[in-house]
This record gives sequence, C-alpha cells and structure tokens, in this order.
Amino acid sequence: MRNGRNITNRQKDIRKRRNSEEIKCELLCLALKSVTKTQAMRRCRFSFDMLKRYIKLLTKSGLLKSEENNGTIILRTTEKGKEWIKLWHQLKAIENAN
Repeated sequence: MRNGRNITNRQKDIRKRRNSEEIKCELLCLALKSVTKTQAMRRCRFSFDMLKRYIKLLTKSGLLKSEENNGTIILRTTEKGKEWIKLWHQLKAIENAN
C-alpha cells in the first residue's frame, strides 16, 4: 500500500526501470512478428524519441530492419537479432540460477 492506495503488480511493473539491454530485447521480441512503429511505441511504452533512438541503434547493428509498406514503417527482427534474443535469454538464465 502506498499513500493509502493498493498498488497492483501491473503498476509495479510499469514503474520498474528497464535497462538498455532489456529495452532492446523487448523491442526485438515484439518485432519477431513484424510490428509498426506505432504499435511498438505503445506496446513497449516508449516515447517517440526513445523508439527512434533504439530503432537506429538496432538497425545499425543489424539486429532489426525497417521496411516501408504502403507508407507504413514495419519493424522486423533479423536473423542476427533472433540470435541476440536467444543469447540474451541464456545470459538471464545464468544470472538467475544463483
């Protein structure tokens, strides 16, 4: 309870700060099934500037690609991005094993 109110688990999750690697993983996982920039921004709870920054970073490193389809930008995870996700989950499993 905080300030006389109950805080739900969802509210706690929203308040949790994500590090850069968690943000990358979240965006790459979302883009596995192809997603528009607007969908990514809403589902990942990114600001527009934050989304632009991570798209640029991930495309530059070859983990994500963006394609235009009828004027809409579609984000897709590359094969290299899929491998990155796999390695990220393995690393998290090792960290949590202790």
